[in-house]
Amino acid sequence: MVAYFIDLDGVFFRSGTMEPLPGAVETVTRLAREGHQVLFVSARETLNANGPELCVEQTRQQLDGLGLQGCPLLGGIGSPRFIVDDSDVAAISCRTNEGLSYDRLGVTHSELGPRTYSAIMTLAWTHLAYGIRTGAGVGDFDDYVQTILLARSLCASRGYDHADFVRRLRQPGALSIGGVPVGPAGLPVGHSTGQIAKLLRDNDPHYLATDGITDGATMRVLGLSAWYGADIDELIDITDEASRVTHAEPEARLAAVLVAIRYRQCFTGSNLIGQFRQDAEYAARRLGFGPRGMFVLRVLDRGLKCVVESEPLHRLGRRVGFLHLSFSAPLSAVAYSFVGGTRDKMLLADLPDPRKMKVGDRVICGLQLDDEIHGEYCEHLSSIGQLEAHDRDYEPHGEAIGSGKGVRIDVDTFLGLTLSLMAARDREFLNADEERLVSACLPHGLHDLAMSLSRASSRHRSPQ
Repeated sequence: MVAYFIDLDGVFFRSGTMEPLPGAVETVTRLAREGHQVLFVSARETLNANGPELCVEQTRQQLDGLGLQGCPLLGGIGSPRFIVDDSDVAAISCRTNEGLSYDRLGVTHSELGPRTYSAIMTLAWTHLAYGIRTGAGVGDFDDYVQTILLARSLCASRGYDHADFVRRLRQPGALSIGGVPVGPAGLPVGHSTGQIAKLLRDNDPHYLATDGITDGATMRVLGLSAWYGADIDELIDITDEASRVTHAEPEARLAAVLVAIRYRQCFTGSNLIGQFRQDAEYAARRLGFGPRGMFVLRVLDRGLKCVVESEPLHRLGRRVGFLHLSFSAPLSAVAYSFVGGTRDKMLLADLPDPRKMKVGDRVICGLQLDDEIHGEYCEHLSSIGQLEAHDRDYEPHGEAIGSGKGVRIDVDTFLGLTLSLMAARDREFLNADEERLVSACLPHGLHDLAMSLSRASSRHRSPQ
């Protein structure tokens, strides 16, 4: 049983009224039916300055009329509110008059810990299996390495510390993969590529990228969602700040935030597309990215439409793509996480090439992207002055798009994100043999790291 302390004005009732907000009565009724204890907390008093209709007595009668007689009401309780306890405590900051949803109430440490562990282990297993299957070696572990470095920084600094994260990214050989010390690019020490290479060439301890529209910032946000998931505003702001270490463009920063929001949702076991889309739009408005944010949301909407139709992976390949662009592979991963499941681990069993996927007897690669969408992407990149820079960086990898559709796609980032999102949602994802493989090959204390993230999250506070 869990005890829920729920505020009245702006959380259960519309502020200053007796009108229940959407989902409020249904959510509290379900919690009580499941055996949880619900206690309402309010600044409303016996004599209310805002009128007698908002006094404690009238409020109690209204709650009873809604069938909530078994839920105590504590009046005269001011804000901000702090709970001091010797057991696990979770806090969720809601937007005023947002409404209540059972799936949005968050999870206790006992639930968040295993979900975080499942997500990290699945991310690790995906990149390990990808490397074994394709012979890619340590070169495609950058997603995993940066996720672990950011998670360790959060735990050591008791929250996001920009300088500490930059320092860890610059630390050579922070992790070993198969006995080989690697840097943040997932390459042996002394080798780096892309946005990480630019960071390593600079000595500023508070380094911020000056460009970057690819998907590198999206792949490491898992720990941020575990740590800051109780407060969506803080999650949005901190994820945006962390993404700027390597990626400056609004599209890349918003894509990282959208992945973080989806992890946050999966950590509660929720799979509500409508709620996610609402949060995504809220994030774009909060960050003030204007037309460039709206462009990302349009691509997201296209992806979400693809997954509710037949052959979702093929549709995503045509309408969103699995490219290294921030608004391609990560958004496809987020969209597919709503419909995928453990069966999709088989996508790693029959890879025709390190940069292609196979679904059934059909190969998915960059050439499947619709001409219309390819043109849209090129036009957008050109309009923001990023097409030439992108193609210069990715021409050697066969992924330039200005001169035509590239064949190669970002398989490991797509699969790493979408499978770990599903693992967070479903909690149990890998089998015992798969877990043993990860523990043997990647002995990086993943269980303790996941538990530290979830315990810290349960004690995290933000004044409302």
